[in-house]
Amino acid sequence: MAKNIKKSVASIEIDSSSKARVCSDIDVNFAKGLMKYAKNNGFVTRSNLINYILYNWANDSDFYDWIKNNS
Repeated sequence: MAKNIKKSVASIEIDSSSKARVCSDIDVNFAKGLMKYAKNNGFVTRSNLINYILYNWANDSDFYDWIKNNS
């Protein structure tokens, strides 16, 4: 049985001069949960919440160093 998948898109700023769009296929129940969480916690859209999650992950990991070293 196939999973019910919904497309989620977020636009993130890599640095002050470049932006990227991040696409991800996520389970519908997960997407609904994100939307409910976003609405209950002051995020206007699911994309805003995904931006917040991605930036927090990037700041807490070696992501920016990896980008700098692999550009």
